[in-house]
Amino acid sequence: MDVIQCYAPTNDSNNDDKDQFYERLHSIIAKCPIRDLTILIGDLNAKITLSNSFQAAQDLLKEEEVTVENHWKGIKGALTSKFQEVLSRKKHHKEWKFIETLDKIQERKNKKTEINNSRTRTQKVMVQIKCTEANKQVKSSIRTDKRKYVKDQAMTVEKVATEGNMRQLYDTTKKLVGKYNKLERPVKDNEGTPITEIQEQRNR
Repeated sequence: MDVIQCYAPTNDSNNDDKDQFYERLHSIIAKCPIRDLTILIGDLNAKITLSNSFQAAQDLLKEEEVTVENHWKGIKGALTSKFQEVLSRKKHHKEWKFIETLDKIQERKNKKTEINNSRTRTQKVMVQIKCTEANKQVKSSIRTDKRKYVKDQAMTVEKVATEGNMRQLYDTTKKLVGKYNKLERPVKDNEGTPITEIQEQRNR
C-alpha cells in the first residue's frame, strides 16, 4: 500500500506552478506498483476549468472509471488484512473439531458479515435465512465430530487397557473426562457460620 500526501498550489498561484505540481504528482503516482493500493491524501485544490488546466484527482489515480465505494473497499481490505496479519492472535480450537466443521464455522462468520453489510431489508432477510441454515449445519457438524472423537478415544482406551499401558490409559481417560474442578466446601464453625479466613479454617 502506498500513501501519498500532498498540498497543491493555491488558486492564486500561477499556472506554471500548478502544471509543474500536477506533472510531478502524476510521475510519483506512475512509479507506484500497479498492484498496490495507492491512497492520495491532501489538499489538491482540484478544479476542472474551461481550459482544463487542472486534472481531477481520481483521473490521476486510475484511467478507468472507479466509484468511491470501490476505492473504499480496496482501502478497507488492505488495512484489515494488514491489521489481522500484525495483530491477530493464533486461534485455538478444540481438537475434536475437524477441518470440514472449521470451514463451516468460517462460512457462518462470512454470512453474519454479509448481514451487517446488507443494504436493503429484503437482502438482509435473504442472508439471515442462509445464516440460520449455516448455523444448523455448524451445530450438526460439531455434534457429529464430538461423537466421532469420543468413540475414537473410547476405542483407544479399550486398546491400551488390554495392552496394559497404564500411562496412555490415564492420559486418554483424562482427555475424555476433561477438566475436573474439586468442589471446595466452606469450613463452618460450631454454630454453622462459614469461616472465610484461611488461618481460622486451619485452626478449625
